[in-house]
Amino acid sequence: MLVLSRLSDPHAHYYFSDPAREIDEEPPGYWLGTQAQRAGRFGRADRQSVERVLSGRHLMSDAQLAPRGSRPGYDLVFTAPKSVSVLFALGDETARSAVLSAHKNSVAAALSHIEEHVATLSRPTGRAVETNGVVGIGFDHGKNRGGEPHLHTHLLLANLVQGEDGRYGRLDGRGLFAHRASLGALYDAQLRAELGARLCVTFVRARSGALEVAQVDPFLRGLYSGRSAELAQHRFERTRRSMRFIDREEKSFERDAVAWRRHWRNSAERMGVTVAALSQVSQRPLLNRGERENSQGATLDERHFAWRVGAHSATLCRRHVVGGAAHATLDGALIASLNAFVDAIATFGEGRGLSEGRVPLVAVTAKAHISELLGPRPLTVEALHRWQEVAASLTRSERDLSHGERDFGQRARSRALSTWQRESFR
Repeated sequence: MLVLSRLSDPHAHYYFSDPAREIDEEPPGYWLGTQAQRAGRFGRADRQSVERVLSGRHLMSDAQLAPRGSRPGYDLVFTAPKSVSVLFALGDETARSAVLSAHKNSVAAALSHIEEHVATLSRPTGRAVETNGVVGIGFDHGKNRGGEPHLHTHLLLANLVQGEDGRYGRLDGRGLFAHRASLGALYDAQLRAELGARLCVTFVRARSGALEVAQVDPFLRGLYSGRSAELAQHRFERTRRSMRFIDREEKSFERDAVAWRRHWRNSAERMGVTVAALSQVSQRPLLNRGERENSQGATLDERHFAWRVGAHSATLCRRHVVGGAAHATLDGALIASLNAFVDAIATFGEGRGLSEGRVPLVAVTAKAHISELLGPRPLTVEALHRWQEVAASLTRSERDLSHGERDFGQRARSRALSTWQRESFR
């Protein structure tokens, strides 16, 4: 899930004041993004450099490139599903390390997607210019204000970016907000794929529509969702502004990572829930990453995909299609694989951000009777191309049948289906 908001504090005091001791003992904040790397910023982020870039100054020369008083940037909060947070809190050290690595890799992959498909800067003339990357700072946290397991990362994107023309300007936030839903879905899809490659886990769709780890007891998800219930109550009683700024409790920084894990385990045991079963997820994964991506299970849920993309309009932007594909993969997929899949089923042009091209809905959805014959479309590009070739052969045979060439059409149809069955893609 992704929550996106505008950043107002160029000093990032809130982010540096939380040591996130429930995760590690290192100072908070680390550099992300292509432009940060070009400026020689790697690893842990020092507060002075973060304040510099959020104030619109160059990371290396300290030159003021953005007008003083400009918006510092944007805060993208990538949040793991509650079952993943519970696994991080109550699992053994192997599961804990795997969950944290999967989460960080998913955030980094989502940022790469932003740089390639979302980020633009706006000129005073209104013309959108593609960027050469962004400057990002990540802050990882493992709990919420209620002290419950809540794995999430605050990804701060500096408002100062360099365009492909070499000039600096402000990041166009309209594109970020337009892509918010698809970015959240892509992060979730990559997280599921990363977890499946590291741990022995499967996923189920909860009543809310979210995909959760099947090995985590739903009671545990509810046990550690008190903060969500509290916020839901405030939505009925008070305005959103008062909910965010007046009713926010101070975070507790007294416990370290070991103490927090002990506290969470004790709270579960007091409710009569045993967490010993969670140790089973640390066994060998059901499939490693290569096997998972090339397996017969790496397919699209065609009905869910059609429902997702059909909820927008008769013509779709690229963000609608890639977000729908991310939602329609039960076991998840890498963001790079989903982008390659979407580019293989439709051509959207070179636009980025709000300038994406549009395609008709029928161009990205598979015909129902073709899916029934061949099964859902594979996510790997090579297998998808073969699926498309057989689907095209079936379509031609149907056209021949409609034109009266019955024998030729039936033979072509039989050859196409025999080829597909021999290759065993179903």
